[in-house]
Order: sequence, then C-alpha cells, then structure tokens
Amino acid sequence: MRSNLDAKVVEEQKKVRFSTPDDWVLIKHIGQMQSTNPLRSIKELVDNGIDAFARVPDHSPKEGKIVSVEICKERPKGYIKVSDNAAGWEPQLGSTKPTFSAPDFEYTVRHIGDSIKKYLKEYEKARAEGTAIGQYALGLLSFWALGNRLTVYSRCLLPDGQLGKCSKMIWLRYVEEATIVDDVEPPDELCDRPGSVIIIDELEKARMDLVTGNQLVDSLSRACRSRLMKTEVIVKVYYKREEYVVRPKKYEGTLFPRKTVNTKGGFGSIDLEIYLFPPRVESLEEYKVPIFAKGAKVYDDITQIEELNIYPWNAQKAYGQIDYPHGTISPSRTAFVSDSFLDAFITTMKEITRELSGLIEEIEARKRKRQERKFYEVFQKTWEQILRELPEEWHRKKEGQIKPPRPEIEKPPIVEPGPMYRLEISPQDPQVQCRTIQSFNAKSYDINGNIVKDPSIIYYWKTDGKNLGLLKKEMHRTCIFQAGKDEGITTLTAMAFQHLGESGKEQTITKTASTNIWVVKEPTKKPPPPPPGDRPPLPDEIPLGEDGVHSKYLPETNIVQINNQHKDFLEAKEKGNEALYRYINYCYCKEIAVDRWKNFVVDPHEMSEKITDLVAISEKAFDFKKMAQKIRGRPPKKETVAAWEKRGKIA
Repeated sequence: MRSNLDAKVVEEQKKVRFSTPDDWVLIKHIGQMQSTNPLRSIKELVDNGIDAFARVPDHSPKEGKIVSVEICKERPKGYIKVSDNAAGWEPQLGSTKPTFSAPDFEYTVRHIGDSIKKYLKEYEKARAEGTAIGQYALGLLSFWALGNRLTVYSRCLLPDGQLGKCSKMIWLRYVEEATIVDDVEPPDELCDRPGSVIIIDELEKARMDLVTGNQLVDSLSRACRSRLMKTEVIVKVYYKREEYVVRPKKYEGTLFPRKTVNTKGGFGSIDLEIYLFPPRVESLEEYKVPIFAKGAKVYDDITQIEELNIYPWNAQKAYGQIDYPHGTISPSRTAFVSDSFLDAFITTMKEITRELSGLIEEIEARKRKRQERKFYEVFQKTWEQILRELPEEWHRKKEGQIKPPRPEIEKPPIVEPGPMYRLEISPQDPQVQCRTIQSFNAKSYDINGNIVKDPSIIYYWKTDGKNLGLLKKEMHRTCIFQAGKDEGITTLTAMAFQHLGESGKEQTITKTASTNIWVVKEPTKKPPPPPPGDRPPLPDEIPLGEDGVHSKYLPETNIVQINNQHKDFLEAKEKGNEALYRYINYCYCKEIAVDRWKNFVVDPHEMSEKITDLVAISEKAFDFKKMAQKIRGRPPKKETVAAWEKRGKIA
C-alpha cells in the first residue's frame, strides 16, 4: 500500500517555470537601479561602443577605432551624444522583412536582460579575452540617469562588406514601448560609414551638473582601463569646445609583487594590480581599488564589501584594481551575487590583505629608518658648521694656555663597567667594493657608556642571506665580510651573549645590533671628517631610566643619550617629526654648552645664557619643517621593489 501511495504522489508532481506577470514592472525597476550615477551611466554607453568592435574583429576604420562622447548642457537643447565607427548593430539577417539589412532593434527591445551577444561566437571569444563585456542587454537603460529620451541611430556593416540601411529607435523614460523606424536619413556621423550614434536629450539638470569633462575623462580612464589597454579603441570626450583623449589610468607607487592568486576550492584566479603608497592628491577617488569581472566594473571600491572594509584598503595606503573573472555579477551590475565564488574571493582577499599589511609595515619601518638617518646626517653636518663658526672662547682650551681658575671638583671614583646594556657595530653603513673585504667590530657598553671588556662575552655574526658576500670569523668580536661580484645592499647583524652569575643567580644578557652593507663596484668619495675639536656628539635615543633626565652626554663615546621615555620626548613625538627634531636640538644645546663650559662657569645664570645662545644660533641654522618632510619619489612602472630599495628611494 505505501509503495503505491508513493508512486501516486510522484505522478502528481510538476515543475512550474518562473515568470513575471508584468515584464514592464521588472524593466522599470532595473532602469531605476541603473540611474544612480551619471558618470557610470555614460560609461555603460561607452562600453557598448567598445563592444561593437568585437562583432566584426577585422573591421579597422582608416581613422582608427574611435568612441566619442559629446556633452552639451545648454538648455533647452542640451544633449549627450555617444558615437562609434564600429560595425554597427547586429543586422536582421534571419528576418524575411524587406528591411533585413537594418539593425535588429526589435530583438533588443524584446530581450531586455538577454543580450544577443551571448549567442554570437565573436562576442564569446572577445569576452574570454576581456575585450567585450556585454551579456545582459541592460546598458541602454542607463540613460534613465541622464535624460528623458534616448535616440539610437545605427548602420550595419553586412557580411558581404556592403553598407546596410540606417534605422532609428526612440525610447522614452517610463514609456512601455519603443519606436523603431527603418530606412531613415542617417546623421552626419553615419553618412558614409557603419557605426552607431546614441543621443540622450531632455537632460536631468541636477545630475548633469555633477558631470564635467575632466571628471568624465578621469572616471573613464579608471573604469575602462583594462579594456583600453587590451583593445585599440580610442575614447574621446568633447566638452565646452574642448577635446579630451581618455588614456588608461597610470598608477604610481610601489607595485605589490603578487599579480595573480588562486582561490581555495578551485573557484578560479584573481588578477591583482595593486600599488602601495599612492601620491597625495585632493580627490579621494585616487585611493579606491575597484573590482572588475573580465573588464566589467562591478564595485567602485573594495571597501563596499563589508568583510574587506579593513586596513589597509580603508587607510589610503593602496590603490589599483582587482579583476575576478569568475564572479557572478548581479543584474544591477553593482555587486557580486552572494554565492560560493564570492565566499572564495573574500577568503582569498583576506589572506592577501594580511600579506599586504605586512609589506606596508615593513616598507614604512624602512622609511622611518631612512628618514632618521637622513635627519642625523643633516643634523651632524649643520652642527659641525655651527661649532666651526662659534667664537674662539667656545672651543676647548689647549694645553699650555692659561685657564681661568676652576673650582676643585672631586674626581669621581673609578667604577667597574657594569653588565652589557647595548651593542654597537663599527663601521656603520659602510660601502664595500665588490670582491674586497671589510672588517667589523662589535663593542659592548654598559648603561653609563663604559666599554664592557668581558672575555666571557660570546659574539655571533650573520647576514640576511642575500648572497652578496661571505662571513669569516663569525664567532669572534671582530668578523670579516668578503664581498661578492654582485652589487646590492645586505644587512649584517651581530649578537652578543653575556653570562652573569651573582649570589647563585645565573642570568644571560642578549643584545643585538645591525648595520647595512652597501656592496658597490665603485665606492663614492666621502667628505673629509671635521677637526676633532669641532666634531659634535652623535645622537642616540636610549631609555635612561630616570624620569627627570632629558638627556646625558657620554664623553668616552662622544654620544648624547636622549631619554626616549621622558614625557617631554613622548609629547614631542606625538606632535610629529618637526617637534621631535626641535626637542632633540634643545637637548644638544644643553649638553654641548655644559660640556664646554662646566669647568669655566660657576654662575648658573651665566650657564643658562650659554645654552640660550646655542639655541638661538641653531634655530637659525636648521629648517626643521623641511627636515621633517617625508621622503617622496615613485619607482618607474616596470622597476621591481627590490631594485628600488637598492637605490634607497622607496616612497
């Protein structure tokens, strides 16, 4: 009994095809969705013009493949005209009507959402190559964002090479029927050639006021970038008697190394063209990363996907474009359909985001290090000049000169060097000629700047593995670097281990220091060092562990320690590099004045006058605002990140 009942149920099942009671309601809804952005709507019409060249791939006009956009806002005859010199609309070759050579406008009207381009081999091949994108027959509906009436003229190039008749189609917004007229007088653009002319009039003034020639050119250069690069089509814009040529957007910045990445689960690959650190401009459009699908723009910016509205995409640190040809485009063509392909895309892009963030942090750290090095170089050279030009009374008295009486000061007791506090490598940032050797020394200091001569300290040297040279004696305090035949920059790192044991407590102190080695074929000449008496101390930001101490001078090593834990230092750093550099200069003025006058000045008021003199002199000598500017510059388009880093010009 149960089996017979089940069979009866199966026999009563039936399938019902989805349909709409009124197609016009759906078309009207789609048209309203298309009419949100006038620039995007004009781009849809330009896309149709570029697609038209794919119908007859061999068609090459003498003047070149051209799509032109003419904008006239003068009322009451304002209009937008988009024309091309392609092969025209698909003709009515299968029809029995006497106008069989005319454009098949009737198919277009009756098949909204189902373009004939999907069924033609020429378009199928062009879509696979990314030179054509049409497949939904929705592009013409974009005129709703621009005006009230759409007029289309088209003249076909027939398979036998003959020129077909010109036909006209008129659409009115909110009207359910289109008017088609065959065998009409062609406009001037189609008198002796095939092609199409689209005219939109009765313009929406409020929306068209947002459109200018420069804005349209900039928008098309981004949205049509990949298609313009793959095709020979030239897009021209005419606005206020000016002619603009739309050229593919040129990106600047540091190119992200990954160009193609495969999604997990076999959902296709993603093409990336991402640049880091775009130039600073007024328009926020520069920092967007649009997403395409085979050249069709789907998202204006990657941050429109909620899961990807994260750093660095929303921090103006990267720009460019992404192409995911396997994404399923929604009918509105402003998003991907939420399916497995979109999930795979988001998962993969999150991994790329983490990789991109790491690369940005690495480059920014190198930028900061280069900027600090640049500041210290300028800082030292300027102070050398300041010290040379100071009056004779500022220079330290030589032996044999009569010195003013100084108060007797008890000599500080000799203190044995304490535990290892920091490690230095000498020389710093040297140039080493190819196929030569350079020795490096590691020096250990305690917290007071005294050299720690502990024979039990173990040293270990290593490089970053770029194969620019070999290390010898890498387990000694002094190592030897033998440069290879290739130029480049490598990082040498020294590690020191000091084993301490007091009162039964054992402790191992580990310190690390590093320096860059520039392997070059011909080393550049360095300027001669200044006289010993005029050489200013080197700056060194080291936590002193004393809240009230701004800085401390170490005569043994000729270094001024800047307390980078002091609240004044932290406040200056929070305000920016200009304030920080000015604060460091104040500390220098204090330490230099005290060092040169501590044995000759008794009155504290006189010492403060000396410090004030140095502050006034150095304020005139330095341009702190200019010194605090970020390093600028962009690598050429085809230059790799590694080559750009080698030259030290990463932006």
